[in-house]
Amino acid sequence: MASNALKTQGISVEVEATPGGGTYTAIAEVTGFSGPTTEAAEIEVTTLASLAKEFIPGLADNGEVTMEVNAVPSDTQHNQVRSDIIAGTVRSYRIDFADGTTTNTTYTFDAFVKSFPFSAAADDKLAGTIALRVTGDIVVALAT
Repeated sequence: MASNALKTQGISVEVEATPGGGTYTAIAEVTGFSGPTTEAAEIEVTTLASLAKEFIPGLADNGEVTMEVNAVPSDTQHNQVRSDIIAGTVRSYRIDFADGTTTNTTYTFDAFVKSFPFSAAADDKLAGTIALRVTGDIVVALAT
């Protein structure tokens, strides 16, 4: 059976230019990402009659999306990320999986920037890790 694996080339993580504006731009110099890290909360419902601990699922927590980037301190978007940390701005972000013929699968979510540290070493590039904290639901649109 042939695999349906998706190549990573062409996937982009995008940010809404103006909150509520609906126009997304790919974040520059992304070399990789992980997340969202969705998991359900556990609500314990054990009673005195229970033979073992019992649980029901609580609200989903969509966790974080982290991006590794080639850090470019003069880049407009990288500077916006830093400004958003200070201002506490919540923006819409989108992961575009570049997997469709007409439209791509996308995950769209609101998030705020938790951190954006740089790292540097001799004979290496300036790198950064952008951590986004997802707030609320993730809207999934499947490719067509």
